[in-house]
Amino acid sequence: MNNKLTLKPKIVTDDETFSFDNIEFSQAIFIQASVDGTLLNEIEHLRDSLLVFPELKKSLSGNGRYLLFTSANGIADSGGWNGVEVRLTEFTVTWTFSIDEIETQKYQYEFKYVEYLQSIIELEKELRYLQTKYVLEPSVIIFPEDWN
Repeated sequence: MNNKLTLKPKIVTDDETFSFDNIEFSQAIFIQASVDGTLLNEIEHLRDSLLVFPELKKSLSGNGRYLLFTSANGIADSGGWNGVEVRLTEFTVTWTFSIDEIETQKYQYEFKYVEYLQSIIELEKELRYLQTKYVLEPSVIIFPEDWN
């Protein structure tokens, strides 16, 4: 069964503040991701995570481990993030991951490759314009220590 990934920018204007994981943001863009209509931030173990757009885009380059999610401060280790295993085929993109190495809480999503690619391309077009006014968050990303 294929899942449906939807990506949308969430904008916090300069006259607003947005508190996320006890950090205040203003004049920022966040990527809201949903799978099959459910916002990923509504899933218990993903509540305090931010989607890392540069890594999402990079995930199109081949199989491997990508830091698709991180904590609000951008430090992967502080949020228990150790990456998402991404597997690409001609027709599908599969994400497999667990949070903070809790093996019982494993997540797996499979997307149609063409839809995944299109979602990323469309979001990238929107971000090009938005990033002239706002900062894409997380703006600083610190990868897990064991990725050296």
